[in-house]
This record gives sequence, structure tokens and C-alpha cells, in this order.
Amino acid sequence: NRQPGRASRGMVQPPVHARTRRTEADRERARDELREQYEEEQDRIQRAMQLRREQHARREEQRFADMYNELMMEEQDFVSLVKEYCVLDDENRRRKQEALCREWHEKVYDKIQRQIGKQLKNMSSHEIAERRRALYQQFLNAANSKETGLFRDIILENEYDPMIAHEHTLKFDPRTEHDPVKLEINKALREQQTLPGDQFKEKRLGRDTLKVTMWDKLDATPYGRFNKMMASSKADHGTFKTNLTMDDYTFPRGKEVTDPEFPKGKRTFPNWTAGKTLHDLNTGQF
Repeated sequence: NRQPGRASRGMVQPPVHARTRRTEADRERARDELREQYEEEQDRIQRAMQLRREQHARREEQRFADMYNELMMEEQDFVSLVKEYCVLDDENRRRKQEALCREWHEKVYDKIQRQIGKQLKNMSSHEIAERRRALYQQFLNAANSKETGLFRDIILENEYDPMIAHEHTLKFDPRTEHDPVKLEINKALREQQTLPGDQFKEKRLGRDTLKVTMWDKLDATPYGRFNKMMASSKADHGTFKTNLTMDDYTFPRGKEVTDPEFPKGKRTFPNWTAGKTLHDLNTGQF
């Protein structure tokens, strides 16, 4: 009996180079099989990845379509709601303005119009035309009688008074306690006036000015301070002090008169140049 795994002495063993060729053929065949299996695995992986990409693209497309449809539906509803809100707001504003206008007409405009209408009822167009012609004729007569013409800032009432036309001006009282346009302003002013102190009193716009009717009475107004200034102790100050006797028409002139009135100026050095000191000037080094 032959032992397994051992060749009998009578069997002929294949040559070494034959065994080497068979081993290389087996290795090559194994490599080919592995290569085929790898290629098949790569093809399977590529098909699976392509499938996943297509599924992901379909899901994204469906998600985009759903979001777009939702947006369009919401936009349509939102636009319709905003449009309706704007229309209602415009109507509400218009109703408020109309109500405010009616209230203003009733409490302000009609009150003033009744005052003007009452005055106009006592006048006729013929009377107004005659008055205007008479006033214009007075202006022409005064202008023709003056060689230099008329000046509005110089009024001689005994010759021509241009303000006489204002005697027939329509007058009315515009004050009202219930002006709907100024309701909040008037309410704030009334509340401030009830508080103690001067900080809440009504403030005047602009500065105080002297009335034209007081121009010839300047000494009797707070603005006539010239005489007080000249008579005050400030007149003895060096700025206002003078040894000259002056009036509106005769006063001394000339350099010999004005020089004593001014203080002496600083000492000057005619031969001095920039970059030199007084020592250089005294020693003659220029």
C-alpha cells in the first residue's frame, strides 16, 4: 500500500520547469478572476451610486416643486391679504380726512365765512369799485404833484395817506377753541399754561422790534440807550476818553491832532533782518 502524500519510487516525477509553468498559469488565471470580480464589483458600485444620484435628484426636484407650489399659494394669499389691507387702510384714512374736513368747516371755516359774509352783505360791487377808483385817483394826484415821486417809508398824512385804504378792509376773528386740526397742540398749550413758572408761558417768535409809531419817541423806549451810555461811567473809560472838542460839524483834523489820541506803538528797527538778533544790530553785524 502506498502512503498518501508520498510518491512511489516507481512513478515518474514531472520536471521542475513544467511545475513552474503550471503554477504561473494558475496565478495568472487567479489574477484574471480577481480582476473580473473587481470589475464586476466596481460596475455594481457605479450602478448603485448612479441609482442613488437619480433618486436624490428626483427627491430634490419633488422637494423644490412642493416648496414652489407652497410659495406660490402663500404669495397669492399674502398679496390678496396685503391688497385688501391697503384698500381698507386707504378707505379708513379717507373717511378720517373727510370727517376732519367736515368738522373743520363747521367749527372754523363756517364761523369765519359768516363774519365775512355779514360784512359783504352790507356792501355792493358798485360801492367797492367807486372806492377803489377814488383811492387810485388820490394816488395819481399825489404822484403827479411830486417831482421826486412818492415814498412808502415817508408818509405825510396831510398830503397823501396810502394807509387809508386799510380802513375798509374786511376783518374777522379767527380765534376758536375747538379747532380740530390743532386739537393736540391746543390741548398741550392749555396744560402747560396751568403749570406754575415762566418756562411754560407762550413764547414769541423772533426778537422784539421797535414799532414804527415809536420811531420819533426813541428816548421813551428801552431801545433809546445812547444818551444813557454817554452819561454813564463807561464814558470815563480809556476807550471813550478824548481831549478833543467835537460836535457834528466842526472838529479838529490832522496827524498832529490824532497822534496824541492813540497810544504809542511798539519800537521798530528799520535795519533789522530776519535771522538776526538785536546784539547783531547793535554791533553792526548784518
